[in-house]
Amino acid sequence: MISLSSRRVSVRALVIAVGTALPVAALAQTSPAPAGEAASAKSAPFDLAKAEAAADAEANWIIKRGAAPGVCIGVARAGQVLFAKGYGKADLENDVAVTPESIFRIASITKQFTAAAIMKLVEQGKVKLDEPVKTYIPEFQESAAGVTVRHLLTHTSGLPDFTDLREAREAIGGRVDVTYRDIVALFEKLPLLFQPGEKHEYCNTGYLVLGEIIARVSGMTYPEYLHRELLAPLGLQHTGYADLRTIVPNRVHGYFDERGQFFNPRYMSPDVAGGAGAVQSTVLELIKWTHLLHTGKVVSMDSVRAMTTPVTLNDGTTAPYGSGLQLFPRLDRPTISHGGNGNGFSAFLSHWPTDDLTVVVLANGRAVLPNLAGEAVARVALGIEQPAIKVAADLTKYEGTYTLTLGERTFDLRVYAEDGILIGHRAGNRPFRLVPVGEHRFQHDQDSDTEFRFTLEAGKPAEVTLVNPRGEFPGKRKP
Repeated sequence: MISLSSRRVSVRALVIAVGTALPVAALAQTSPAPAGEAASAKSAPFDLAKAEAAADAEANWIIKRGAAPGVCIGVARAGQVLFAKGYGKADLENDVAVTPESIFRIASITKQFTAAAIMKLVEQGKVKLDEPVKTYIPEFQESAAGVTVRHLLTHTSGLPDFTDLREAREAIGGRVDVTYRDIVALFEKLPLLFQPGEKHEYCNTGYLVLGEIIARVSGMTYPEYLHRELLAPLGLQHTGYADLRTIVPNRVHGYFDERGQFFNPRYMSPDVAGGAGAVQSTVLELIKWTHLLHTGKVVSMDSVRAMTTPVTLNDGTTAPYGSGLQLFPRLDRPTISHGGNGNGFSAFLSHWPTDDLTVVVLANGRAVLPNLAGEAVARVALGIEQPAIKVAADLTKYEGTYTLTLGERTFDLRVYAEDGILIGHRAGNRPFRLVPVGEHRFQHDQDSDTEFRFTLEAGKPAEVTLVNPRGEFPGKRKP
């Protein structure tokens, strides 16, 4: 675990443009938001100091609890970076600090790049969304003959997710010559999980196949198409396929952790992730990408609307996913977002369209839950006031070690206050924050379904009850 005193590098500016050679004024004019939405974005309060303080607190906590050695957080509004800041280490072996220019693997955030590439081919008349996959990949399995390109984009294909076949996937992942056929062999003989269009069920397989469709139709490899047709024309110089053979300045190392120590992950070919998760980028370029995408500079606004429209299932109901983008509300506001996790990295990118706010969190650890950090920063950036909660002024009154029994398991939970935060720590696990939700009641910051209720006797803690969907489990405080 690294110290919080690790050097941090910050880029702060209220006028750093993220458009491709456009001045700031021009960027502000490119937003397609309706008048009411634009007014909302301009009138919403923004306190840079508070937002940055929230980012500092979230990033430092991620590092302190040992979830990742490094973090980068960026916030932008109306096409302008409000701040982008690096924390901790990008490379532990060489003692390299994270900066806003650090290049992270973004895992499943890749899917929106793949979806945009498909939409570009649709606009050119080379791909049709409701055409069967077999039109473009003739040897595609007969059991999935009814699967269309749209089904792949919206996770409604019914194909098994090859990433669930862990042993088989890892057996080929360590090779440097993994091919599309190698991965298809993992799932092509398996039956569909459901009829195409019947359900929405997240599936990496679909985006792997989309990457192959891009290659077959364009005559280029998936990485080549991304670079030549999508990223280079947009001026995204530090975003692209994570080819591990290429020398990439500022590339971040991903890490796994075990019992408070970080380890290098085993080699996994980026070709295993392909169109589902093999792209790398920076906080600054993800902000730029988001602005360009939602202002019609990547694909047409008709394509953007198609990508951001909830998928309609066979029974007429909808699911909160478009094409490579999640569409469910965050902080009680509509959002267009996606997360990512894979091979030592975690990522979160969210755009609040009515406020034209974008928040990006990238980390080089696998168990970060960056969406929680992103939402905490966005809450402050959006000026959302949290309801006042009655809590003891002196958190030290809850301190102590409590013995809890859950079924056949008994363990000690140490509770202590530090820097104005109440922290819980079970030996062998990462510490977590106890977030106040009521008088003597606190929520697990990584699990909203878990609550801790303290019982005080004569003003001193005597017991804590862990409450979760399985029941209530009281624990006595040790003398």
